[in-house]
Amino acid sequence: DWTATATQLVARTTTLSRAQGRDDFVDRLGHSRRRLADPSVRVLVVGEFKQGKSMLVNALVNAPVCPVDDDIATAVPTEVAYGEQPRAFVLLRRNDDPPRSGWESTTHVATTLKREVPMGELGRYTSGSIVLEPDHHIVGAQAFIPREMLRTGLVLVDTPEWADVLDAHGCHHGVLPTADAVLLVSDAGSEFSAPEMTLLRQVLSACPTVLCVQSKTDLHADWRSVVDVNRAHLEQIGERRVGKECEDL
Repeated sequence: DWTATATQLVARTTTLSRAQGRDDFVDRLGHSRRRLADPSVRVLVVGEFKQGKSMLVNALVNAPVCPVDDDIATAVPTEVAYGEQPRAFVLLRRNDDPPRSGWESTTHVATTLKREVPMGELGRYTSGSIVLEPDHHIVGAQAFIPREMLRTGLVLVDTPEWADVLDAHGCHHGVLPTADAVLLVSDAGSEFSAPEMTLLRQVLSACPTVLCVQSKTDLHADWRSVVDVNRAHLEQIGERRVGKECEDL
């Protein structure tokens, strides 16, 4: 079948890439192999600090799974997927484990420990407010909730501030090959910043399916003019299709 043929092609290409010393290709092909084996559809929610990423995820699933308090921010990626009963887990790695290249993926990177925590306390763990194991650090979280929109395999991934991802892991590309689509969230109070434009280019280089979401429109009376300016920014980087799909939230 198609999946088997694609898997064989990826395996062959991986062998050739490794023989040529192209470890960068080997890493990306590893993501491709895992995506072929995983039927879920992963949608990354990305953006800068306090742009409304967690609020968007909570609104989409109609559940407070991600922290949105003013003094709390998502510090590790949080996957939200389907489960018959609400359950939450944190994923931990030993403090003395050597660093890995790329961004931590809560699904695709083996971790040392997986601990179930109260769903209502998940935000405190993902924000770094609670230390679960003194010799381990939390690298990700998973929330499973009974929502129809998630039943067929949709997985929403709430991410830390993009700058924090770069600083902590030294590479922004590790997560992008795992994404089937990306939602870039930006506060409607101002036009895209230079870092946001850089982020958009980085995302588009690895995942062509990108939706730009203007958040917090209820707080800004002139949000429509901001959307118009942002459409122009999107057209300037040669992605008119993305500009047309820019969503108002």
